Amino acid sequence: MPRQTILQGGSLAYRTTLLPLDRAAAFAKMIDANASRFADVEIIRSDRARTEKYFVQFRPVNRERQQDMYTREWDKNQKRADEQGQDFIYFLNTDNPTVTFVFNPHSGETWEMFGGHCQCPHKQFRLNAASLSCKHELEADRRRAAGIYPDADKKTQTVPTETREQFKARIAAMIAEDFPDA
Repeated sequence: MPRQTILQGGSLAYRTTLLPLDRAAAFAKMIDANASRFADVEIIRSDRARTEKYFVQFRPVNRERQQDMYTREWDKNQKRADEQGQDFIYFLNTDNPTVTFVFNPHSGETWEMFGGHCQCPHKQFRLNAASLSCKHELEADRRRAAGIYPDADKKTQTVPTETREQFKARIAAMIAEDFPDA
């Protein structure tokens, strides 16, 4: 099955593995012939491959399928938070209490969170466009709900947590807005 990717506009799409141009064109033609099921079929040249390779990118038209894609991305990040999050160390910046640092002792990486929004590359370059939370934000939300998150001023620094069900409802509304006739 092709892997999922988040596009710059925030929608999710499927993307094949790298293929030679003739195979990519044949696959794109087959997907394009199923216009009732797929939209936005593109052949894109890889700028990272050592040789000339392409991948095919396409989106499902079905709203439930799109919802499933977002849910899988959410679940993937939640799983990472569940597996790694208990080891994260969150602490407030003493010079600026609106900034929280999150430290991962396994990787040695430290990221800043401003008002509950993480500045890690995964969030900034991939998840932000689709309004998805990274593992650091999901773990911070879990700790907030448990009352163990560092908060300098609970009145001004609380960040609303979003349950999986609330997330699914928000994404369904976004999809309905993108595809009003589907």
